[in-house]
Amino acid sequence: MGYRNYISMIKKEDFVEGQDWWEYKDEIVELHELGKYIDSEIRDGLIVESEKFAEDGEFDIINIESIPHIVSCYAKSFKKFLESLKEGTNRIYTSESYIEEQIRRWTDADSLIYNIKKDQDKLVSSWEYQYEIFDLIRIYKTFDVENCHLLWLGH
Repeated sequence: MGYRNYISMIKKEDFVEGQDWWEYKDEIVELHELGKYIDSEIRDGLIVESEKFAEDGEFDIINIESIPHIVSCYAKSFKKFLESLKEGTNRIYTSESYIEEQIRRWTDADSLIYNIKKDQDKLVSSWEYQYEIFDLIRIYKTFDVENCHLLWLGH
């Protein structure tokens, strides 16, 4: 499947059972892009409240408690990465090359990890789990569960 995966939202008042993604696309607000390849542990651990599959897109309504599950999986993956650096078993980085990469990313104005733009809610400009966790926690703490559905969306 060539989908990118997103955590998105739709207002409950805009949600009508039986409509497909294309009918919702103007009401759906993207909150966080998770990327193309998702560990099965993440997908299998989501608390799905309602599944909806459409021909050109799919989404599940998920419970807000799915967010701590994703955070936990990301933290576990990052810890495993750090252990591979410590043990010298990482195929891409050594401890030293990883530190150099981080120094470059925190120095180079074009590759900063954080997003400081006031007109955007997103805190992070990185695909790295250790930083994405912060945006996921922001979503978890601020999401309006009374008035909105949280969606796991692929398109």
